[in-house]
Amino acid sequence: MSSENRTSVPNSLNEHWMPFTSNKDFKANPRLITEAKGVYLKTHHGKTQIDASSGLFCNPLGHGRREITEAVTKQLETLDLSLIHISEPTRPY
Repeated sequence: MSSENRTSVPNSLNEHWMPFTSNKDFKANPRLITEAKGVYLKTHHGKTQIDASSGLFCNPLGHGRREITEAVTKQLETLDLSLIHISEPTRPY
């Protein structure tokens, strides 16, 4: 990665590994997302692009939506994680 691009990358990519990505290619030309609002993503180079991802683990709801942030925050304050199946695996409910 060139030094002029390095200023906006907070950490070294030497320790960064992604199992489903060509790590050598990624490290030579990283595509890092640093901001998101609505349907737009912004890269560490300042380029804006449309977030057109969708699939099993993605919902096209947009980024930075206050009502979603408030609902998630409320849920996390109520119950963030429960591992009932681990603590009492044979107890009937």
